[in-house]
Amino acid sequence: MNDAELLSDFLIHQDEQAFEVLVRRHGPMVLKVCRDVLDDSHDVDDAFQATFMLLIRKASSIRDRASLGPWLYEVAWKTSSRARSQAARRHAVQKQVSTMVASATPEADPTRHEFKPVLHDEIHRLPSRLRDAIVLCYLEGFAVEAAAKRLDCPVGTLKSRLSKGREMLRSRLTRRGVGVTTILLLVAYLTDEQAVAEEVPDGLVESTVQSGLEVLKTRPIVTRYLDRSGLGRPWVRRMTSAALALLLLAGSVPVRKWFGLSSVTPAAAATVTPTDSASRETSSDHCGVSD
Repeated sequence: MNDAELLSDFLIHQDEQAFEVLVRRHGPMVLKVCRDVLDDSHDVDDAFQATFMLLIRKASSIRDRASLGPWLYEVAWKTSSRARSQAARRHAVQKQVSTMVASATPEADPTRHEFKPVLHDEIHRLPSRLRDAIVLCYLEGFAVEAAAKRLDCPVGTLKSRLSKGREMLRSRLTRRGVGVTTILLLVAYLTDEQAVAEEVPDGLVESTVQSGLEVLKTRPIVTRYLDRSGLGRPWVRRMTSAALALLLLAGSVPVRKWFGLSSVTPAAAATVTPTDSASRETSSDHCGVSD
């Protein structure tokens, strides 16, 4: 099942397993971003869960529900960034990114935590077509062919976007004062296939799914989701009622029988007494066929 089908199953039918599949499918990428940006493990878990809770709340406004990875990356980055700022204020430690990267040396280890937020900050600033390619291939670990299918573009186009994205990252990191060797190592860290292999701990998956169920119960999310999908809009209900009324007026035998109405032929209708006619009108009123 694709992401859109899983999300619909969870929102409409409260299918717990469907949401768990989504969390396990995209969780490694979301967790990686949260860990790259945040120091405290508790803050990481909170940002991870907040990302998926926002997915539930904002489901109706997501345009491409069939491929949620790029959207979740954006949310994970923004959520983690806000948590990082709050943590800095909480500990009265003002860490300026420009200061951190200015002190970098050619021998600096890109796995040092302070460099990772800089990298994700620049990924976040990339044009969406380049950012989505990098998120799917480098952060979610999709093969180029699979990522191209999700983005509905030729494989050659996706490879070109990846190349342009890497080059733009190098250029922007250079302008921020990051050394050449450090940039090369950061890009290598980003494109390392093993970097997305870590699974989300079962406990974190379970707590996220349970929190999602609680959010689903306490907010009118399903109604909003159906309305945005067109299924719950008043005009759809009016069209349905109008279509039903036309079927009844046309004498559709199956429909009339389903509503408990007898079929009346034109010849028989001519012999209906006023009392019978009034009785039938009353019966029709009770059936609620009028709009």
